[in-house]
Amino acid sequence: EMFAVNGMADRITLVRGNSLNVRLPELADLLIHEIIGTDPIDENILPVIDDARQKLLRPGGQLLPHRLDIFAIGYESDTNMRVAPEIFELTTLDYQQRYDLNFEPLAKALKKAAPPQAVRPTLNAGERMFPLGNFRTDEHLLCSLDLTRPIWPQLPNGATKFPLRVTRNGFLSGAFVYFRAHLHGAITVGNRPFMPLNSWTFSWHGFEPRAVRAGEVVDAQFAISQ
Repeated sequence: EMFAVNGMADRITLVRGNSLNVRLPELADLLIHEIIGTDPIDENILPVIDDARQKLLRPGGQLLPHRLDIFAIGYESDTNMRVAPEIFELTTLDYQQRYDLNFEPLAKALKKAAPPQAVRPTLNAGERMFPLGNFRTDEHLLCSLDLTRPIWPQLPNGATKFPLRVTRNGFLSGAFVYFRAHLHGAITVGNRPFMPLNSWTFSWHGFEPRAVRAGEVVDAQFAISQ
């Protein structure tokens, strides 16, 4: 119905199935995906995209996003950083204005499947993400993954240490881990914690607070397991 109401029924063929199991009539020139979680890899993007690139995409085909950068930054928090849900009405007008598409069939399907509301994750601080003054370190690029190539060889084996350079005196009580996905050219999307709220929230990794001073380097470590 979505294809028909937007005048695209003669150009789109819907193939239902899990990408790990599905077979396409022909290999694709472009693979569009969005299985990036608030924690960048918690929706199994790495093995799924590795598999789809090999089985569903033509040699030389493109991916959107084609690169995933994962960052960490240290923060001082005096709260437990829990996410508080805010209920908002899912309106077709919002999506019509944002994407210039008719979402009426989707809205009707959602009303049948669930109450006509959806949960948007927000923060206890409201629409503002986090006070800039509470960030205690520079952001550090943990890894930059080229999704057009085999992914696992790009990752280090086991836990890897990385430095967080302290920029402000205070206490370090945890770190945000977040991502930047490269779409095309300079166009990116992501969930940096000092950016306006979007459909992703944040991945907070708390630890026992410790006093830090500007210029100090704090060693941390991360690991991505296959």
